[in-house]
Amino acid sequence: MEPGTLTIQLMDMYGGSLVHQAEYDDGQHMYTFTETSQLQTGFLYYQVEINGNVAAGSVIKH
Repeated sequence: MEPGTLTIQLMDMYGGSLVHQAEYDDGQHMYTFTETSQLQTGFLYYQVEINGNVAAGSVIKH
């Protein structure tokens, strides 16, 4: 990953969302949302953006 501002958004189907935004240096990094109780169980959708590049997908919350 190149240096830049990373934004991660995690959303449920009912409009709930969590956002993490931070500056990162070169290299690999990991971030964990430790408190997701405000998001409903089921499908969650995520969007990751850095330096104008966007990746999106879904995960399942039990």
